[in-house]
Amino acid sequence: MVYKRKSRRQYGLGTVSVNKAINRYTVVWSDANGQKHSKSTFPLTPTGRQLAEEYLRQVNLNKSLGINIGKSAPLRTWINEKLELDATKVRSSTIENRKNVLMMIETNNPAILDVPINEVSDSMVQRLYNLMIKAGYKPATVKRVHVLLNGTFKRAYKAHAVKINIMDNVESFSVPKKQVEVFTWKEIGKVFLYLHKQQKWANRMTRDYVLLYRILHGTGMRIGELLALQWCDINLEAREIHVHQTISRSNQEVQPPKTKAGDRLVPILSNKTLSLLKSARENVVDTKQYLFQTELGNRIPYPMIIRHWLTLRKAIGIGEKSLHCWRHTFATVMLLRGFPITEVSRILGHASPKITFEVYSHAIPNYNQTMIEMYNKR
Repeated sequence: MVYKRKSRRQYGLGTVSVNKAINRYTVVWSDANGQKHSKSTFPLTPTGRQLAEEYLRQVNLNKSLGINIGKSAPLRTWINEKLELDATKVRSSTIENRKNVLMMIETNNPAILDVPINEVSDSMVQRLYNLMIKAGYKPATVKRVHVLLNGTFKRAYKAHAVKINIMDNVESFSVPKKQVEVFTWKEIGKVFLYLHKQQKWANRMTRDYVLLYRILHGTGMRIGELLALQWCDINLEAREIHVHQTISRSNQEVQPPKTKAGDRLVPILSNKTLSLLKSARENVVDTKQYLFQTELGNRIPYPMIIRHWLTLRKAIGIGEKSLHCWRHTFATVMLLRGFPITEVSRILGHASPKITFEVYSHAIPNYNQTMIEMYNKR
């Protein structure tokens, strides 16, 4: 005789029950068509109960999104389901990037997308990576595919559609660490000398570019964050800039920062930058207007600043250094001057000081010698 006792916990459409005959928790639910289903693979332990409850939550979430897939569903369906779920958690530009990754898989090995997820093997995925490398894709691009597939299989494993996460056995191509490029003081001098010469006979836009590069140089802000700045975000008395939104390079939309750490107060360290901001503020009527606008009063689009930088660097001859070098230069100078890495990380908006350390460890002074001196101080 099978004895079943309903759990006190119920989650939406379905129940978590105890089946003592097999010492398992049983999840019972109805699909969108009203057909009943059950699953009894959860051990009769506190952890097993949590797994059963989480499984039922996920079933109901899938139903609310109109998703009804299982082991026999092809890999393509599982990836699309993951993208739909992610759309509620990440920015639209991130979803667009992941859709582009799916298109790369479609281009290089469409057959793998039609294989049921529980039949996809690690060798199939490895073959996809090899095909992409042979086709000329960079290891960083293959890494993006790996991240998408790994997340998809984690999702399938959690939903008990696959027995193991095969991605644990797949080797992704290592991405060479990019060397951080920074400006020399001579190059920075060339930039501002060129801008000031242009400023003598130029319009308001050129004068704005002087301020734009000064802020990049003195705050380490990202380009998208800078272009999204409004005058109401700047407190000249407290010498602080409230960074709480950014411009997407792909679709030009104003979006919140990618992480909580991105919403931050950035100090205006440079007296020169503060002076330029005060001067520019005198002509502002509406504090809701963007800091940098075109002659028509529209926000400066991302491609416009990119074009300006490409023209400027060619005119003064500083090679192929990107706009992001301003951020790298700021961080490097701050660390070389002995600012705490936690504070530098906060100003940059990094999710963790670990990221700051990994990227800018070249700029951290020789702390061993400093510690020796401190230890031997009387």
